[in-house]
Amino acid sequence: MGNQSAKTSSKSFSNVSPNELAIIESTIHKSNDIKQNDVQKVWSEYITPTLLQNYSRFIFSRSPQNSPNLNLKSFTILLSELGRGSSDQQAAALYLILRSSEEVTAGDMEQYVIQLLQSCFKILEKKQNKSYLKWKKIAADSFDSDVSGVSSYLCQDLKRENNVISEDFIANWSAQCQMIHLLHSFVILHLYGLYQSQESSGQQMPFFLPNLKLLPGSENATSQLSLPGILFLNQLLPVEFQRDWRLLFSSNLHGESFSMMQKYVLEQGPSIIIVRDSDGHVFGGFANDSWRLGPKFYGDSSCFLFTLSPRFSVSRSTGYNSHYMYINTNQSTLPNGLGMGGQFDYWGLWIDSEFGVGACSNTCTTFDNYTCLSKDKNFHIASLEVWGVGIPPPTAAERGEREVGKSILDKDPTASSILEIAGKTRHSDGLRDRPDDEM
Repeated sequence: MGNQSAKTSSKSFSNVSPNELAIIESTIHKSNDIKQNDVQKVWSEYITPTLLQNYSRFIFSRSPQNSPNLNLKSFTILLSELGRGSSDQQAAALYLILRSSEEVTAGDMEQYVIQLLQSCFKILEKKQNKSYLKWKKIAADSFDSDVSGVSSYLCQDLKRENNVISEDFIANWSAQCQMIHLLHSFVILHLYGLYQSQESSGQQMPFFLPNLKLLPGSENATSQLSLPGILFLNQLLPVEFQRDWRLLFSSNLHGESFSMMQKYVLEQGPSIIIVRDSDGHVFGGFANDSWRLGPKFYGDSSCFLFTLSPRFSVSRSTGYNSHYMYINTNQSTLPNGLGMGGQFDYWGLWIDSEFGVGACSNTCTTFDNYTCLSKDKNFHIASLEVWGVGIPPPTAAERGEREVGKSILDKDPTASSILEIAGKTRHSDGLRDRPDDEM
């Protein structure tokens, strides 16, 4: 891997097609004799000054004999190696970008990821991305701290006693960290002017931020989620749930009532619950199925719990048990409320039916790497929101269920005519459901 760090691999240029070279040429407005000032002028609108300096230095330090100018193909080194190279090529490129002295530390990587995240949102602002603009209006004002929080979470496996990380370790880490690939792809494709061209060519691009859908009556909603928090949670979801989010319930909007929450969240498909307790901790869980009242746990191993403040963390299934989702009310012998993980009275996350209080145990066998989500085991709810994710389930009408007071013969006159032609009696005529005011 050391040899790759010292020189450009000719194979890497095969990652860039002639058509893409033409698009890149139009972005930079020059095909030959590309100068560092040309790059900085274009890219400064998209990425932070620190990232611009690091990327520019990387590209021009790899030029033949350290020439101040580059031809078009050589200019694509950042795209071909960091954006599309093998895991070894990506690690070698990243190592050179980060290495300001003879070694790279976990702190260097954490600062780099912060710059990468900030640049992603700078690009969304520059492009006036519709999803970004909608979320920006309602998102919590904790952008800087949450960018640092996400970076710390992504880099947690890099932290070692001596804090020094090798090129090999970067390669192993980046191979496991899917969000790093998302961030690099998003930033680098935009820098080279290729993001929209790949979208228009029909390639499936990752959902950076979900489409925000506010249902009627929710137009004035605000969220406990920051923009980095939304990105973080969305990338944890199964892909089929990343495109659309819709606000189902907000205690600030709909009132502090468990029965009201039930009304809005039952039978609404997969969802994310977010709680802010009175101590300022923000945490919650992803439920992969609709919430349905019943005496038993259900759901599957795609469910998870998480924290967003004071730190970012994720607790996924251990496979030890299937106690993922539970909700019940008006029971004398069973718990009344909503729970995820653990067991009765020892919950990973519990929202009591006496709305306003909840509990999180110190341990939870259902979810791995679990620590108590709230500051204290028993907590008071400051605010709570529930987001439906993915395509909403069909309504009763869409499922073709019979409307109250109507026979199937009312909906299908042809069926009625066939019965009459066959000489059959319409027995259901006298057995229709009566309206409520006649019961």
